[in-house]
Amino acid sequence: MRRLWLLGVLAACGGGDEEAATPPTSAREMAVTVAMGAGATVMMGTPLVASGDAVRLDGTPSEGEARVEVEAAVSGNSLVTPPTCASYAWTGLSASITFTACTIEATGTPLSGTIGLAVTLDPASIAVTLTALDVGGETYDGSMSLTFGGTDLMVVRTWMVDLTYTPVSGPSAHYLMATEVRPALQMVIVNGTGSVTAGQVARSATLTSVTWKTGECLPSAGSLEYMDNEVGLVKITFLAATPVDGTVTVEWMGFTVTQPYLEPLLALCP
Repeated sequence: MRRLWLLGVLAACGGGDEEAATPPTSAREMAVTVAMGAGATVMMGTPLVASGDAVRLDGTPSEGEARVEVEAAVSGNSLVTPPTCASYAWTGLSASITFTACTIEATGTPLSGTIGLAVTLDPASIAVTLTALDVGGETYDGSMSLTFGGTDLMVVRTWMVDLTYTPVSGPSAHYLMATEVRPALQMVIVNGTGSVTAGQVARSATLTSVTWKTGECLPSAGSLEYMDNEVGLVKITFLAATPVDGTVTVEWMGFTVTQPYLEPLLALCP
């Protein structure tokens, strides 16, 4: 099968014209799913990191202090704007947070719906549950948990992400990753490993320095690598132009093609 696929590519390319090569179908599916799955992690993860750090450093904060930190992350630091668009219903250290006519501050994308959130004090962790959360018309279901380890000098923050992404049209996709979300100057950087199910096929994937700049709803740097059953290793690189026109670069079997795979997602951007 792999040989036949290669012969077909070479024939279409006139025996070796790389510019005419057609990337595997999985490249488009993986690029879209990772952009949306990792984007949700950036959306939720960035503001909660600071609050989780505060809870961890406090050691034994009261329930009231922990609640203040979480609300500051969601409505202050902040996950959404305006601050008044989020309402909270607390029971102990668990909350139901309802978003009404909100905008995600990191990306400018509209947000509505309800999430569940639970805080654990020792060891410090924050768990988020999403049920049909509407982000710019797309929906998310699943869970994310942020845990804090390491030492004061070397804090390790890990997001375990288990999300199903459902676009306005087309099939849903599943994003399962152990992810580090690292805030930097005017940007957020995501690294992680796991699996992505797109087009009904699960594939192992690695994210390396996938970067969102503040105010941009698509990544502008970094790469995704995964194994395609027919062509082997595929690498997708996000570019400075990706948030502008959806263009990414795809590399496989010695071919390189740059195409606007993420262009349909620009409709979700402000």
